[in-house]
Amino acid sequence: MSIETLKQRIREVVCEYGQLQPDEVGDDANLHTDLGIDSLSLLEIALRVDQEYETDFSEEELLKMSSVSAAATLVTDRLAPKP
Repeated sequence: MSIETLKQRIREVVCEYGQLQPDEVGDDANLHTDLGIDSLSLLEIALRVDQEYETDFSEEELLKMSSVSAAATLVTDRLAPKP
Protein backbone atom coordinates (compact mmCIF):
# COMPACT_ATOMS: atom_id res chain seq x y z
CA MET A 1 0.00 0.00 0.00
CA SER A 2 1.38 3.42 -0.94
CA ILE A 3 1.62 6.26 1.55
CA GLU A 4 -0.79 8.29 -0.60
CA THR A 5 -3.39 5.50 -0.53
CA LEU A 6 -3.00 5.31 3.24
CA LYS A 7 -3.37 9.09 3.63
CA GLN A 8 -6.49 9.02 1.46
CA ARG A 9 -8.10 6.34 3.64
CA ILE A 10 -7.20 8.19 6.84
CA ARG A 11 -8.59 11.40 5.31
CA GLU A 12 -11.88 9.56 4.62
CA VAL A 13 -12.07 8.47 8.27
CA VAL A 14 -11.33 12.03 9.44
CA CYS A 15 -14.05 13.39 7.14
CA GLU A 16 -16.55 10.86 8.46
CA TYR A 17 -15.95 11.65 12.13
CA GLY A 18 -15.31 15.37 11.66
CA GLN A 19 -18.16 15.92 9.21
CA LEU A 20 -15.75 17.53 6.78
CA GLN A 21 -15.17 17.48 3.04
CA PRO A 22 -11.94 15.88 1.74
CA ASP A 23 -10.66 19.19 0.35
CA GLU A 24 -10.88 20.67 3.87
CA VAL A 25 -8.45 18.11 5.29
CA GLY A 26 -4.84 18.85 4.38
CA ASP A 27 -2.15 16.28 5.12
CA ASP A 28 -0.56 18.44 7.82
CA ALA A 29 -3.65 20.16 9.23
CA ASN A 30 -3.92 19.60 12.98
CA LEU A 31 -7.10 17.63 13.49
CA HIS A 32 -8.01 19.48 16.68
CA THR A 33 -6.76 23.06 16.32
CA ASP A 34 -7.04 23.49 12.52
CA LEU A 35 -10.10 21.33 11.82
CA GLY A 36 -11.98 21.69 15.11
CA ILE A 37 -12.38 17.98 15.77
CA ASP A 38 -13.23 17.39 19.44
CA SER A 39 -11.20 15.08 21.67
CA LEU A 40 -13.75 12.25 21.64
CA SER A 41 -13.83 12.23 17.84
CA LEU A 42 -10.02 12.33 17.76
CA LEU A 43 -9.92 9.20 19.88
CA GLU A 44 -12.52 7.51 17.68
CA ILE A 45 -10.49 8.37 14.56
CA ALA A 46 -7.30 6.99 16.11
CA LEU A 47 -9.04 3.80 17.26
CA ARG A 48 -10.63 3.29 13.83
CA VAL A 49 -7.25 3.62 12.11
CA ASP A 50 -5.74 1.28 14.69
CA GLN A 51 -8.46 -1.33 14.07
CA GLU A 52 -8.43 -1.05 10.29
CA TYR A 53 -4.71 -1.61 10.00
CA GLU A 54 -4.41 -3.96 13.01
CA THR A 55 -1.53 -1.94 14.39
CA ASP A 56 -2.21 -2.38 18.12
CA PHE A 57 -0.95 1.09 19.07
CA SER A 58 -0.43 2.07 22.67
CA GLU A 59 -2.51 4.93 24.10
CA GLU A 60 0.56 7.17 23.88
CA GLU A 61 0.98 6.36 20.18
CA LEU A 62 -2.71 6.97 19.48
CA LEU A 63 -2.37 10.46 20.92
CA LYS A 64 0.34 11.23 18.35
CA MET A 65 -2.19 10.97 15.49
CA SER A 66 -2.57 14.73 15.27
CA SER A 67 -2.80 14.96 11.47
CA VAL A 68 -3.32 12.77 8.42
CA SER A 69 0.44 12.72 7.81
CA ALA A 70 1.25 11.88 11.43
CA ALA A 71 -1.25 9.00 11.42
CA ALA A 72 0.05 7.67 8.09
CA THR A 73 3.63 7.79 9.36
CA LEU A 74 2.71 5.90 12.52
CA VAL A 75 0.91 3.21 10.53
CA THR A 76 3.67 2.78 7.94
CA ASP A 77 6.33 2.63 10.65
CA ARG A 78 4.37 -0.06 12.49
CA LEU A 79 3.66 -2.11 9.36
CA ALA A 80 7.21 -1.89 8.00
CA PRO A 81 9.04 -5.22 8.01
CA LYS A 82 11.42 -5.60 10.90
CA PRO A 83 15.00 -6.72 10.12
